[in-house]
Amino acid sequence: MEYLITMVTPKNGTVLEPFLGSGTTGVAAVNLKRNFIGIELDKDYFAICEKRIQSYMAQQTFNFE
Repeated sequence: MEYLITMVTPKNGTVLEPFLGSGTTGVAAVNLKRNFIGIELDKDYFAICEKRIQSYMAQQTFNFE
């Protein structure tokens, strides 16, 4: 997903994921320092995704230059 994001979303751009699922695209967007908007109708999948992205962010040291 990181490769696809770099192909279509400029730095400081926003990634829109209309089918959030388990959050793979969200994690890739965070890793690439892109803004991210995710949409998920299923509350169970949303909870999984939210936990996954928060866990990933807690493990990272960001340098926003």
